[in-house]
Amino acid sequence: MKKILSILLLGLLISGCSAPVPDENLGFSVASGYQTTLSSSMTSTQATVPVSAITTKIGDTLSMAVLGDKVFFTLEPGGSKEEIVMCTGLSSTTWTGCTRGLSSTGTSTVAVSANKKAHNSGAIVVMSNVHYVYEELTDKDSNETIGGVKTYTLYPEIAGSDNATTSRQLITLDQLNAVSIQGGATSTENQIGFSTLSTQIQMASSTDLGIENPLVLQAKYATSTCQVSGHYNPITKVNGKLGNTCLDLAESWIYTGDLSVASTTFMASTTWDILPEYTSDPAGNNEAVRKSYTDDRFAQLDIFSHVDIVSATFDAADAEATTTTKCLATTMGANDAIKFRMTEKIDVSSGNGIHALYLGNGTATSSIVTITSTDSSAFIWDLYIANRNSVSSQYITGIAQNATTQVYVAGTSAVDISSQFCFELTGDSSAQDGRTQTIHLLDAQIIRP
Repeated sequence: MKKILSILLLGLLISGCSAPVPDENLGFSVASGYQTTLSSSMTSTQATVPVSAITTKIGDTLSMAVLGDKVFFTLEPGGSKEEIVMCTGLSSTTWTGCTRGLSSTGTSTVAVSANKKAHNSGAIVVMSNVHYVYEELTDKDSNETIGGVKTYTLYPEIAGSDNATTSRQLITLDQLNAVSIQGGATSTENQIGFSTLSTQIQMASSTDLGIENPLVLQAKYATSTCQVSGHYNPITKVNGKLGNTCLDLAESWIYTGDLSVASTTFMASTTWDILPEYTSDPAGNNEAVRKSYTDDRFAQLDIFSHVDIVSATFDAADAEATTTTKCLATTMGANDAIKFRMTEKIDVSSGNGIHALYLGNGTATSSIVTITSTDSSAFIWDLYIANRNSVSSQYITGIAQNATTQVYVAGTSAVDISSQFCFELTGDSSAQDGRTQTIHLLDAQIIRP
Protein backbone atom coordinates (compact mmCIF):
# COMPACT_ATOMS: atom_id res chain seq x y z
CA MET A 1 0.00 0.00 0.00
CA LYS A 2 2.86 2.35 0.86
CA LYS A 3 4.52 1.63 -2.46
CA ILE A 4 1.29 2.43 -4.37
CA LEU A 5 0.90 5.71 -2.42
CA SER A 6 4.50 6.71 -3.16
CA ILE A 7 4.10 5.99 -6.90
CA LEU A 8 0.89 8.00 -6.99
CA LEU A 9 2.49 10.95 -5.19
CA LEU A 10 5.55 10.87 -7.44
CA GLY A 11 3.37 10.91 -10.52
CA LEU A 12 1.42 13.88 -9.30
CA LEU A 13 4.59 15.82 -8.55
CA ILE A 14 6.07 15.05 -11.95
CA SER A 15 2.92 16.26 -13.62
CA GLY A 16 3.09 19.54 -11.64
CA CYS A 17 -0.05 18.82 -9.70
CA SER A 18 -0.34 19.14 -5.95
CA ALA A 19 -1.39 16.25 -3.80
CA PRO A 20 -2.39 16.15 -0.15
CA VAL A 21 0.36 15.22 2.30
CA PRO A 22 -0.57 12.22 4.48
CA ASP A 23 -1.15 12.97 8.16
CA GLU A 24 1.94 11.00 9.22
CA ASN A 25 4.08 13.59 7.41
CA LEU A 26 2.74 16.35 9.65
CA GLY A 27 5.13 15.98 12.56
CA PHE A 28 5.51 17.82 15.85
CA SER A 29 6.08 21.58 15.49
CA VAL A 30 5.23 24.81 17.18
CA ALA A 31 1.80 24.53 15.59
CA SER A 32 0.31 21.17 14.63
CA GLY A 33 -1.64 20.57 11.44
CA TYR A 34 -0.46 23.53 9.41
CA GLN A 35 -0.34 22.76 5.65
CA THR A 36 -0.82 25.19 2.81
CA THR A 37 0.45 25.98 -0.72
CA LEU A 38 2.56 28.67 -2.24
CA SER A 39 0.48 31.59 -3.42
CA SER A 40 3.10 32.48 -6.03
CA SER A 41 6.28 31.04 -7.48
CA MET A 42 9.58 31.30 -5.57
CA THR A 43 13.10 31.69 -6.87
CA SER A 44 15.94 29.78 -5.23
CA THR A 45 17.31 32.92 -3.60
CA GLN A 46 14.33 34.87 -2.27
CA ALA A 47 14.05 35.19 1.54
CA THR A 48 10.23 35.11 1.71
CA VAL A 49 7.68 32.32 1.43
CA PRO A 50 4.27 33.54 0.13
CA VAL A 51 1.45 31.20 1.19
CA SER A 52 -2.23 30.81 0.52
CA ALA A 53 -3.27 30.66 4.21
CA ILE A 54 -1.87 31.05 7.73
CA THR A 55 -4.47 28.95 9.55
CA THR A 56 -4.19 25.39 10.82
CA LYS A 57 -6.45 22.53 9.82
CA ILE A 58 -8.82 23.38 12.70
CA GLY A 59 -8.87 27.11 11.93
CA ASP A 60 -6.31 28.56 14.36
CA THR A 61 -4.60 31.65 12.95
CA LEU A 62 -0.84 31.65 13.30
CA SER A 63 1.38 34.53 14.39
CA MET A 64 4.94 34.88 15.59
CA ALA A 65 3.58 35.84 18.98
CA VAL A 66 2.21 32.30 19.15
CA LEU A 67 5.01 30.53 17.33
CA GLY A 68 8.05 32.13 18.92
CA ASP A 69 11.12 33.56 17.27
CA LYS A 70 11.47 30.98 14.44
CA VAL A 71 9.57 28.27 12.55
CA PHE A 72 10.63 25.48 10.19
CA PHE A 73 8.90 24.50 6.93
CA THR A 74 9.35 21.77 4.33
CA LEU A 75 8.59 22.85 0.77
CA GLU A 76 7.38 20.15 -1.61
CA PRO A 77 7.97 17.31 0.89
CA GLY A 78 8.81 13.95 -0.67
CA GLY A 79 9.57 15.49 -4.08
CA SER A 80 12.79 16.06 -5.97
CA LYS A 81 12.73 19.72 -4.99
CA GLU A 82 12.13 19.16 -1.26
CA GLU A 83 13.67 21.99 0.71
CA ILE A 84 13.91 22.85 4.42
CA VAL A 85 13.37 26.53 5.20
CA MET A 86 13.57 28.51 8.50
CA CYS A 87 11.63 31.79 8.82
CA THR A 88 11.67 34.33 11.63
CA GLY A 89 8.74 36.59 10.77
CA LEU A 90 5.22 36.77 9.31
CA SER A 91 3.74 39.64 7.32
CA SER A 92 0.11 39.11 6.30
CA THR A 93 0.33 35.75 4.41
CA THR A 94 4.04 35.88 3.73
CA TRP A 95 6.68 34.29 5.93
CA THR A 96 9.70 36.57 6.14
CA GLY A 97 13.33 36.47 7.27
CA CYS A 98 13.71 33.03 5.75
CA THR A 99 16.92 31.03 5.46
CA ARG A 100 16.78 28.72 2.50
CA GLY A 101 18.26 25.29 1.78
CA LEU A 102 18.98 24.06 5.32
CA SER A 103 20.80 20.79 5.73
CA SER A 104 18.88 17.62 6.46
CA THR A 105 21.37 16.76 9.27
CA GLY A 106 23.19 18.56 12.05
CA THR A 107 22.24 21.68 13.97
CA SER A 108 23.59 24.45 11.74
CA THR A 109 20.99 26.85 10.37
CA VAL A 110 23.37 28.26 7.75
CA ALA A 111 22.01 28.11 4.18
CA VAL A 112 23.41 25.45 1.87
CA SER A 113 23.45 26.79 -1.72
CA ALA A 114 23.07 23.35 -3.30
CA ASN A 115 19.85 22.76 -1.34
CA LYS A 116 18.09 25.92 -2.50
CA LYS A 117 15.34 25.23 -5.07
CA ALA A 118 12.90 27.21 -7.19
CA HIS A 119 9.22 26.34 -6.56
CA ASN A 120 6.07 26.84 -8.56
CA SER A 121 2.92 28.43 -7.31
CA GLY A 122 0.70 25.85 -5.62
CA ALA A 123 3.63 23.81 -4.25
CA ILE A 124 2.96 22.16 -0.86
CA VAL A 125 4.19 23.95 2.29
CA VAL A 126 4.19 21.98 5.55
CA MET A 127 5.24 23.04 9.06
CA SER A 128 6.82 19.66 9.58
CA ASN A 129 8.69 17.82 12.26
CA VAL A 130 12.11 18.24 10.71
CA HIS A 131 15.10 17.47 12.93
CA TYR A 132 15.54 21.19 13.73
CA VAL A 133 12.30 21.05 15.68
CA TYR A 134 13.74 18.36 17.89
CA GLU A 135 16.94 20.29 18.28
CA GLU A 136 14.87 23.04 19.88
CA LEU A 137 13.83 20.59 22.61
CA THR A 138 15.96 19.82 25.66
CA ASP A 139 18.00 16.63 25.36
CA LYS A 140 18.50 14.96 28.72
CA ASP A 141 21.63 13.09 27.57
CA SER A 142 23.58 15.44 25.30
CA ASN A 143 25.56 18.58 26.07
CA GLU A 144 23.50 21.58 24.97
CA THR A 145 23.43 25.35 25.11
CA ILE A 146 20.00 26.58 26.19
CA GLY A 147 18.84 30.15 25.67
CA GLY A 148 15.98 32.02 27.28
CA VAL A 149 14.77 32.14 30.86
CA LYS A 150 13.72 28.80 32.35
CA THR A 151 11.48 28.95 35.40
CA TYR A 152 11.31 25.92 37.69
CA THR A 153 8.39 25.21 39.97
CA LEU A 154 10.63 22.85 41.94
CA TYR A 155 14.31 23.17 42.70
CA PRO A 156 16.38 20.99 40.35
CA GLU A 157 18.41 18.30 42.06
CA ILE A 158 21.54 16.39 41.13
CA ALA A 159 21.92 12.67 41.66
CA GLY A 160 24.90 11.49 43.66
CA SER A 161 27.39 13.70 45.46
CA ASP A 162 29.26 15.38 42.57
CA ASN A 163 30.26 19.00 43.14
CA ALA A 164 30.97 21.85 40.75
CA THR A 165 34.53 21.92 39.42
CA THR A 166 34.62 25.06 37.25
CA SER A 167 33.87 28.70 37.96
CA ARG A 168 30.83 28.68 35.63
CA GLN A 169 29.06 25.69 37.16
CA LEU A 170 26.21 25.95 39.64
CA ILE A 171 26.82 24.41 43.06
CA THR A 172 24.62 22.42 45.41
CA LEU A 173 23.54 23.55 48.85
CA ASP A 174 25.76 20.89 50.37
CA GLN A 175 28.81 22.26 48.59
CA LEU A 176 27.85 25.81 49.53
CA ASN A 177 27.62 24.90 53.22
CA ALA A 178 30.92 23.06 53.02
CA VAL A 179 32.88 25.96 51.54
CA SER A 180 31.05 29.01 52.88
CA ILE A 181 33.04 29.15 56.13
CA GLN A 182 36.36 28.01 54.74
CA GLY A 183 39.04 30.62 55.31
CA GLY A 184 36.77 32.72 57.52
CA ALA A 185 38.32 34.30 60.59
CA THR A 186 37.32 33.38 64.11
CA SER A 187 35.62 36.24 65.93
CA THR A 188 37.50 37.95 68.74
CA GLU A 189 36.96 41.10 70.77
CA ASN A 190 38.76 43.02 68.03
CA GLN A 191 37.81 41.11 64.86
CA ILE A 192 34.61 40.22 63.05
CA GLY A 193 34.42 36.51 62.35
CA PHE A 194 32.66 33.23 62.96
CA SER A 195 31.28 32.19 66.32
CA THR A 196 28.70 29.81 67.76
CA LEU A 197 25.47 30.75 69.52
CA SER A 198 25.49 29.41 73.05
CA THR A 199 22.70 27.41 74.62
CA GLN A 200 21.19 28.31 77.99
CA ILE A 201 23.05 25.46 79.67
CA GLN A 202 26.33 26.62 78.13
CA MET A 203 25.71 30.16 79.38
CA ALA A 204 24.93 28.94 82.90
CA SER A 205 27.92 26.57 82.94
CA SER A 206 30.54 29.08 81.67
CA THR A 207 31.26 26.67 78.82
CA ASP A 208 34.47 27.42 76.92
CA LEU A 209 34.95 25.66 73.58
CA GLY A 210 38.34 27.26 73.03
CA ILE A 211 39.61 30.23 71.05
CA GLU A 212 38.81 28.55 67.73
CA ASN A 213 35.11 28.17 68.59
CA PRO A 214 33.97 31.11 70.71
CA LEU A 215 30.46 31.04 72.17
CA VAL A 216 28.30 34.17 72.20
CA LEU A 217 25.21 35.03 74.23
CA GLN A 218 21.81 35.21 72.55
CA ALA A 219 19.40 38.11 72.98
CA LYS A 220 16.47 35.72 73.33
CA TYR A 221 18.06 34.44 76.56
CA ALA A 222 18.26 37.92 78.14
CA THR A 223 15.61 39.56 80.34
CA SER A 224 15.14 42.55 82.63
CA THR A 225 12.18 41.05 84.51
CA CYS A 226 13.55 37.57 85.28
CA GLN A 227 10.02 36.14 85.65
CA VAL A 228 10.52 33.02 83.53
CA SER A 229 12.17 29.90 84.95
CA GLY A 230 15.37 28.91 83.19
CA HIS A 231 18.89 30.14 82.59
CA TYR A 232 18.66 33.79 81.49
CA ASN A 233 21.11 36.67 81.36
CA PRO A 234 19.77 39.49 83.61
CA ILE A 235 19.70 42.95 81.97
CA THR A 236 19.22 46.26 83.76
CA LYS A 237 15.98 48.19 83.41
CA VAL A 238 15.84 51.52 81.56
CA ASN A 239 17.10 53.23 84.74
CA GLY A 240 20.31 51.21 84.57
CA LYS A 241 19.51 49.11 87.63
CA LEU A 242 18.55 45.47 88.10
CA GLY A 243 14.98 44.82 89.21
CA ASN A 244 14.42 42.93 92.47
CA THR A 245 12.64 40.18 90.50
CA CYS A 246 16.10 39.16 89.28
CA LEU A 247 17.18 38.37 92.86
CA ASP A 248 16.18 35.31 94.88
CA LEU A 249 15.05 37.08 98.04
CA ALA A 250 14.35 33.75 99.77
CA GLU A 251 18.03 32.80 99.75
CA SER A 252 20.59 33.57 102.47
CA TRP A 253 22.98 36.40 101.62
CA ILE A 254 26.59 36.71 102.80
CA TYR A 255 28.23 40.14 102.77
CA THR A 256 31.98 40.25 103.33
CA GLY A 257 32.42 43.95 102.67
CA ASP A 258 30.69 47.22 103.43
CA LEU A 259 26.98 47.54 102.60
CA SER A 260 25.18 50.87 102.61
CA VAL A 261 21.41 50.53 103.06
CA ALA A 262 19.04 53.50 103.15
CA SER A 263 16.06 51.65 104.65
CA THR A 264 15.77 47.97 105.50
CA THR A 265 13.17 45.85 107.25
CA PHE A 266 14.27 42.32 108.08
CA MET A 267 11.33 39.97 107.76
CA ALA A 268 13.18 36.78 108.71
CA SER A 269 16.12 35.66 110.81
CA THR A 270 19.39 37.27 109.80
CA THR A 271 22.86 36.24 110.93
CA TRP A 272 25.66 38.78 110.71
CA ASP A 273 29.31 37.74 110.62
CA ILE A 274 30.17 41.44 110.60
CA LEU A 275 27.74 43.84 112.26
CA PRO A 276 26.23 46.50 110.00
CA GLU A 277 27.32 50.09 110.44
CA TYR A 278 25.05 53.14 110.59
CA THR A 279 25.75 56.76 109.76
CA SER A 280 22.80 58.23 111.67
CA ASP A 281 20.96 57.74 114.94
CA PRO A 282 17.60 55.92 115.10
CA ALA A 283 14.35 57.84 114.69
CA GLY A 284 11.89 55.08 115.57
CA ASN A 285 11.52 52.56 118.39
CA ASN A 286 12.11 49.56 116.11
CA GLU A 287 15.31 50.83 114.53
CA ALA A 288 18.75 49.46 115.33
CA VAL A 289 21.26 51.77 116.97
CA ARG A 290 24.98 52.28 116.54
CA LYS A 291 27.53 51.95 119.33
CA SER A 292 28.18 55.67 119.60
CA TYR A 293 24.49 56.18 120.33
CA THR A 294 24.51 53.77 123.28
CA ASP A 295 27.88 55.02 124.48
CA ASP A 296 26.44 58.52 124.71
CA ARG A 297 23.33 57.41 126.57
CA PHE A 298 24.25 54.38 128.59
CA ALA A 299 27.55 53.60 130.35
CA GLN A 300 27.95 50.18 131.91
CA LEU A 301 30.64 50.56 134.58
CA ASP A 302 31.90 47.03 134.58
CA ILE A 303 35.00 48.06 136.49
CA PHE A 304 32.76 48.54 139.55
CA SER A 305 30.40 45.65 138.96
CA HIS A 306 30.19 42.89 141.54
CA VAL A 307 33.36 43.82 143.41
CA ASP A 308 34.11 44.52 147.03
CA ILE A 309 34.86 48.21 147.42
CA VAL A 310 36.32 48.10 150.92
CA SER A 311 36.58 45.99 154.01
CA ALA A 312 37.49 48.36 156.85
CA THR A 313 38.17 47.74 160.59
CA PHE A 314 37.03 50.26 163.20
CA ASP A 315 39.71 51.59 165.51
CA ALA A 316 39.88 51.39 169.33
CA ALA A 317 38.43 54.85 169.76
CA ASP A 318 35.28 53.75 167.96
CA ALA A 319 36.00 56.36 165.35
CA GLU A 320 34.43 56.42 161.92
CA ALA A 321 35.94 53.93 159.52
CA THR A 322 38.06 55.15 156.63
CA THR A 323 35.89 56.90 154.07
CA THR A 324 35.38 54.83 150.95
CA THR A 325 35.29 56.88 147.73
CA LYS A 326 34.64 55.68 144.20
CA CYS A 327 34.67 57.92 141.14
CA LEU A 328 33.30 57.15 137.69
CA ALA A 329 35.61 56.91 134.71
CA THR A 330 33.45 59.28 132.65
CA THR A 331 32.04 62.72 133.29
CA MET A 332 28.34 63.49 133.48
CA GLY A 333 26.46 65.94 131.34
CA ALA A 334 23.93 68.52 132.47
CA ASN A 335 21.02 66.12 131.96
CA ASP A 336 22.71 62.81 132.70
CA ALA A 337 21.81 60.54 135.55
CA ILE A 338 23.41 57.66 137.41
CA LYS A 339 21.71 54.63 138.78
CA PHE A 340 23.55 52.23 141.06
CA ARG A 341 22.96 49.38 143.48
CA MET A 342 25.34 48.25 146.22
CA THR A 343 25.37 46.36 149.49
CA GLU A 344 26.95 47.66 152.68
CA LYS A 345 27.35 45.84 155.99
CA ILE A 346 28.75 46.67 159.39
CA ASP A 347 29.25 43.85 161.85
CA VAL A 348 27.20 44.87 164.86
CA SER A 349 26.95 42.57 167.86
CA SER A 350 25.75 45.32 170.22
CA GLY A 351 25.24 49.05 170.01
CA ASN A 352 24.45 50.93 166.83
CA GLY A 353 25.82 50.78 163.33
CA ILE A 354 25.83 54.12 161.47
CA HIS A 355 25.71 54.17 157.69
CA ALA A 356 26.35 57.42 155.80
CA LEU A 357 26.28 58.09 152.01
CA TYR A 358 27.77 61.20 150.34
CA LEU A 359 27.82 62.59 146.81
CA GLY A 360 31.07 64.24 145.73
CA ASN A 361 33.53 65.16 143.01
CA GLY A 362 36.72 64.03 144.72
CA THR A 363 36.95 67.21 146.83
CA ALA A 364 33.58 68.69 147.80
CA THR A 365 30.93 66.39 149.17
CA SER A 366 27.29 66.53 150.04
CA SER A 367 25.55 64.26 152.55
CA ILE A 368 22.73 62.23 151.05
CA VAL A 369 21.52 60.10 153.93
CA THR A 370 22.66 58.79 157.30
CA ILE A 371 21.13 55.62 158.68
CA THR A 372 21.44 54.21 162.19
CA SER A 373 20.77 50.52 162.59
CA THR A 374 21.24 47.88 165.28
CA ASP A 375 20.95 45.12 162.69
CA SER A 376 24.12 43.65 161.36
CA SER A 377 22.45 42.38 158.16
CA ALA A 378 23.54 44.04 154.92
CA PHE A 379 21.90 47.15 153.61
CA ILE A 380 20.94 47.26 149.91
CA TRP A 381 21.24 50.71 148.36
CA ASP A 382 19.17 51.47 145.21
CA LEU A 383 19.74 55.09 144.25
CA TYR A 384 19.00 57.32 141.27
CA ILE A 385 20.90 60.64 141.03
CA ALA A 386 20.12 63.00 138.16
CA ASN A 387 21.57 66.36 137.16
CA ARG A 388 18.92 69.03 136.85
CA ASN A 389 19.97 70.84 133.65
CA SER A 390 23.26 71.56 135.36
CA VAL A 391 26.35 69.64 136.39
CA SER A 392 26.19 71.31 139.84
CA SER A 393 22.56 70.62 140.76
CA GLN A 394 21.26 67.11 141.43
CA TYR A 395 18.04 65.41 142.36
CA ILE A 396 18.35 62.25 144.44
CA THR A 397 15.82 59.46 145.05
CA GLY A 398 16.01 55.87 146.11
CA ILE A 399 15.79 53.42 148.99
CA ALA A 400 18.16 51.75 151.45
CA GLN A 401 16.94 48.71 153.33
CA ASN A 402 17.97 45.61 155.26
CA ALA A 403 16.10 43.00 157.21
CA THR A 404 14.87 45.42 159.89
CA THR A 405 15.30 48.93 158.51
CA GLN A 406 13.96 50.64 155.38
CA VAL A 407 14.81 54.23 154.55
CA TYR A 408 13.53 56.18 151.53
CA VAL A 409 15.90 58.73 150.12
CA ALA A 410 14.72 61.93 148.45
CA GLY A 411 16.50 65.23 148.23
CA THR A 412 18.84 67.48 146.33
CA SER A 413 22.50 68.32 146.29
CA ALA A 414 24.69 71.01 144.80
CA VAL A 415 28.05 69.46 143.99
CA ASP A 416 29.91 70.44 140.82
CA ILE A 417 30.50 67.08 139.12
CA SER A 418 31.59 68.43 135.74
CA SER A 419 35.09 66.96 136.25
CA GLN A 420 34.06 63.64 137.81
CA PHE A 421 31.29 61.96 139.76
CA CYS A 422 32.09 60.25 143.06
CA PHE A 423 30.12 58.70 145.87
CA GLU A 424 31.36 58.03 149.41
CA LEU A 425 30.27 55.57 152.10
CA THR A 426 31.35 55.80 155.77
CA GLY A 427 30.49 53.60 158.68
CA ASP A 428 30.62 53.75 162.46
CA SER A 429 30.06 51.12 165.12
CA SER A 430 29.65 52.62 168.57
CA ALA A 431 31.61 50.82 171.29
CA GLN A 432 32.45 48.05 168.91
CA ASP A 433 36.18 48.05 168.57
CA GLY A 434 37.53 45.81 165.84
CA ARG A 435 34.28 45.53 163.92
CA THR A 436 34.43 45.67 160.13
CA GLN A 437 32.44 47.46 157.42
CA THR A 438 32.12 45.73 154.02
CA ILE A 439 30.78 47.53 150.91
CA HIS A 440 29.98 45.63 147.67
CA LEU A 441 28.99 47.45 144.46
CA LEU A 442 26.57 45.39 142.41
CA ASP A 443 25.95 47.67 139.45
CA ALA A 444 26.42 51.28 138.34
CA GLN A 445 25.13 52.88 135.13
CA ILE A 446 25.12 56.31 133.56
CA ILE A 447 21.90 57.12 131.71
CA ARG A 448 21.93 59.79 129.03
CA PRO A 449 18.76 61.26 127.46
